[in-house]
Amino acid sequence: QSSLPFTIIGPTGEAFETSIVDFIDVPIGMYEYTFVVGDELCGFENYISTIEVQNCTITSSKNIAQNIPEIYPNPSLGTFNISSEQNLQASVYDLNGTLILHTKIEAGNNELILRDNIPGLYFIKYFKAGEMLGVQKLILQ
Repeated sequence: QSSLPFTIIGPTGEAFETSIVDFIDVPIGMYEYTFVVGDELCGFENYISTIEVQNCTITSSKNIAQNIPEIYPNPSLGTFNISSEQNLQASVYDLNGTLILHTKIEAGNNELILRDNIPGLYFIKYFKAGEMLGVQKLILQ
């Protein structure tokens, strides 16, 4: 039996990866997590779940499977290519949850330039009509 990697986004936008999801002694708020299922041959599918914790109980959750853009190369020296099937909004965050960039992603091929940022791990969140569709990891070398 193997565990799946999860990216957890907390109520203040902080992100971290884990292979085990335990909501023990967490502050009240909305939590989102994503996981990727698939392989190189058949492709990957992102799944998103939102869990709201109120008074130490889970009050709601939803699962959404969305097609989010392909991003390459990743890792990159600063220019990422994004291939999307739809028009989206995207926000890039550093590991502290600080917004680095907000941009439009058009259907088709796009370029995301992060050359002026410090090398490291970043997260890109995709939105459509105000709803978050998914999160991907960006590695800037």
